[in-house]
Amino acid sequence: PMRVCTVSGILLAGSSILYALVVVGAYVLGMISAPQGIPTLIVAVFFFSGVQLTFTGILGEYILTIHRQVRGGPLVVERETINIDD
Repeated sequence: PMRVCTVSGILLAGSSILYALVVVGAYVLGMISAPQGIPTLIVAVFFFSGVQLTFTGILGEYILTIHRQVRGGPLVVERETINIDD
């Protein structure tokens, strides 16, 4: 799930950059019909959401790696103690 979070964040940020390029191209050609500032808000919200999702996934993978290392330690069972007073 963490890797899906990371990849989907990268895809979301990349698609928002692609959308920004399309909007700029449509503005230059005069084909844009949205009110001023709305495409900018859309790009900003989706880009920063994608970046936040990416870093959340990276942080989750890091914590998951630490958890696997801690959990993977050897199990020790003491059968008896010698030379240790109770």
